[in-house]
Amino acid sequence: MELKLHLSVKIYLKAEDICAFAMKEYAVFYKSKDMVKLLKRLGFVYKKPKIVPGKADGKIQDEFLKTVLKPLLDQASDDNPLYFSDAMHPTHNVQPHYGWILKGKDKE
Repeated sequence: MELKLHLSVKIYLKAEDICAFAMKEYAVFYKSKDMVKLLKRLGFVYKKPKIVPGKADGKIQDEFLKTVLKPLLDQASDDNPLYFSDAMHPTHNVQPHYGWILKGKDKE
C-alpha cells in the first residue's frame, strides 16, 4: 500500500521508472511488463492528465492596458503603424504526457 500511496501523489510516465523506484525503496526487482500488471491490479490506468488553462491576473492586465498599450496606440498613425499580437492561450501543462494515474481520479 505504500507504493499505491506514493503513486497517488507522484505521477510516473513510464513503468520502468516505477520499477527503478521499487528497486531503490524496497529492494524488489520488477520487469516493466510485471509492473504494468501490478499497477492495473492496484487500480492505476495509463492516461493523460487534465489540461489546466493559465489563470491571468486581471489587475495586471488592466495595468498593462493603461500604462503600455494605451500610450502605444496614441502614438500610432498611418505613417507609424502599431502591430500587436496577443493570440495565445497559456496553459499550466502545455503538452501533457501520459502517466500512471488512479482510475477515476483526475490529475493536473
